[in-house]
Amino acid sequence: MINNKAAGTAITDANGDAVLHTKQYAGDPQAWVQALGGGYTAEYKGSKNYKPSKAYGGAGVSV
Repeated sequence: MINNKAAGTAITDANGDAVLHTKQYAGDPQAWVQALGGGYTAEYKGSKNYKPSKAYGGAGVSV
């Protein structure tokens, strides 16, 4: 979430990697720094075969 709005969605590939593509906040680096400082939450809604899951991860910015 950035400013109480979802930053975007990503789909996990066969290797377990997901990339978040979002153009909505691309021009606002301050929003990204604020969002990354608070970490992120990944959520899987579940399916017929798999239970839902939700996890939090910290993130940081380095220069």
